[in-house]
Amino acid sequence: MFRKQHGHPEQQTGLFGVFRLEDVWQCKTGKTKQCMDYYKIGLIRGSNRAHYADNSIAGPATTLVFFNPHAPYTWESLEADKTGFCCVFSPPFFTTQMQEKINALPMFMAGGKPVHILTKEQDKAAADIFIRMLEEWPSDYRYKYDLLRNYVTQLIHLALKMQLTDVDSKKGESYNNKAHLN
Repeated sequence: MFRKQHGHPEQQTGLFGVFRLEDVWQCKTGKTKQCMDYYKIGLIRGSNRAHYADNSIAGPATTLVFFNPHAPYTWESLEADKTGFCCVFSPPFFTTQMQEKINALPMFMAGGKPVHILTKEQDKAAADIFIRMLEEWPSDYRYKYDLLRNYVTQLIHLALKMQLTDVDSKKGESYNNKAHLN
């Protein structure tokens, strides 16, 4: 499932894996195992429940989820038909600069927002990125790990933009509510 980076020009080490959920999920329903050594980003379709920190989110929505190796979580599937994608990577997969910053990103930090409910358009955008990862991963392209890091970064930016949109819409709601009160 994982491949260690070999012969990469930057001499980065680390593990990376990407897969379709329907190819690896063995059981019909149930909880996922938590791998404490890896960061994970998943695009999960179907009814699910995520438990992380003191929060739980459940529903039939398509979600983009981010888990870091330092935060306990469980992911529970509530139905048999599960589709989606997941990429898993160890901290050394990223450059030293990104390794220093990754835990400060809102989706990976303690108390952050690791679960994002997607629209159909966002689902398509995220799925397209995962498909490109799946196509690139087995290649012999010399700079493929640079490219795979860029794809992971695109997923991070997709979620960051969603968080900014959520904040902006809440500000707009607050502004509109105040405007109606005056």
